[in-house]
Amino acid sequence: MRRVLTGALLLCALMVIATPVLADEVGDLKRMVQELKKEVADLRADRALEASSVERAVDDYLTRRAAGEGAGEMAGYMDGHFGIGSGDGAFDLKIGGGIVFDLRLFECDGLQDNTFDIELVRLNFSGHVFDDWYYKIQPEFYTSGVTLKDAYIQTSLGTIAGGTGNEYFDGLQLRFGQFKMPFSYGELVSSYKTDMINRPLIVSYLAPGRDIGFQVSNTVMDGALDYALAISNGTNSTNSSDEFWYWARADAAPFHGDDGEMFQNLHFGVSFGTSWGNPGWTPSLPSYGGGPYGVPGEMADFATYSGGTYPTIDVAGRQLLAGFELRWWWQQWSFRGEFIHAKQEVNEAPSGYTFPITDFGLPYGPSDNVETNGCYAQVAYMITGQDWSEAPSEGLEGVFRFDYVNVDWGGDADDGDIMAFSLGLNYYFNKNVRAMFNYVATDFGDDSLRPIEKDGYIRGGGVDHNLFLRLQLTF
Repeated sequence: MRRVLTGALLLCALMVIATPVLADEVGDLKRMVQELKKEVADLRADRALEASSVERAVDDYLTRRAAGEGAGEMAGYMDGHFGIGSGDGAFDLKIGGGIVFDLRLFECDGLQDNTFDIELVRLNFSGHVFDDWYYKIQPEFYTSGVTLKDAYIQTSLGTIAGGTGNEYFDGLQLRFGQFKMPFSYGELVSSYKTDMINRPLIVSYLAPGRDIGFQVSNTVMDGALDYALAISNGTNSTNSSDEFWYWARADAAPFHGDDGEMFQNLHFGVSFGTSWGNPGWTPSLPSYGGGPYGVPGEMADFATYSGGTYPTIDVAGRQLLAGFELRWWWQQWSFRGEFIHAKQEVNEAPSGYTFPITDFGLPYGPSDNVETNGCYAQVAYMITGQDWSEAPSEGLEGVFRFDYVNVDWGGDADDGDIMAFSLGLNYYFNKNVRAMFNYVATDFGDDSLRPIEKDGYIRGGGVDHNLFLRLQLTF
């Protein structure tokens, strides 16, 4: 019994002595746990901050990209082209272009020779300066030299005058330099995106193409309406008439916001151009087709071959161009058509002029105006089943186009009618490479409009049959 009591007393004494030691160890453990918890919380906060910074950086980059401000710190492939940009995103430069290789086969009795041709070699330099100032420079290269296509500066009225929050005011785009005048969708569409190798006959004959001037444009009503107003020299680098040309175009898509609906991509367009011709000046509508006093492309070689020129006259009167266009695409189908009317008032003119090639006179009086009309209708279909697109990335496309032009030489001369029927196949290897095949049959109602050489003589023809093949690469 004494031994049991003695052991119990010793155990109690040891517990009393050890209690402070255990209490100190427990306190140390608690402090360590708290410190560990704090370190974990700090690490989580740091990780959250880093993630937030990354998210903000990504969001900022995507926002600038969506606004068309370039890649900021990046240099490489962006927005479909190679580009470089400053670190703050205020400056960027994109470089693009294309090469087009053609094989053109003509009837053996014509004046045109079968030929391989490098039809287009262009470089595009474009970008932004201080975010809101846009520029574009486009030279075109030939075996004989280089010519300038586009060269302009563009900004918005909101940038110049300060933003007001009004889309009709702030969104006005101001363009200065050389560019395509706002007339005819058939001319405004890029040469790399035409569905046929040749543009529609009336478009190449009359549409103004590029000129030097000033333009105001805007897109309003959530994209349902585009419009542009422009003033230009009319003869590109020089203004030989001392009169400007005035241009206007509007494109309406009334069902633009109806996503997935049948008529979502239905467009109506109207175009207008006018100027005044002075006495002593030989007029021609500003186009590489030559205008109503020049010749369509099919006739250009004849003028060169014969050593003569087609008729020109001195006038003083209003020149007018007017056009109406319609576009629509849905699922695999695309439809497009245009009508263009040209009129030259002949208010002061000599009693007659000479048609040098055939050497017969074409008399007219001061009231005899010169009017030329033409139209085309085109249908395209994606044979391989993809939805039709203005920028296809793959597939095989079939195209048919009908062209009509009524050529008016002026005065009492007989008008000439030209009709063309074109069939085409376009194969898109990818969005940058395509092959094109066109068969074109051109019916010259007035045989004098389709001269041919046979047995050493120039004679009238009838229907002209041509084959065109093209390989195109853009970058």
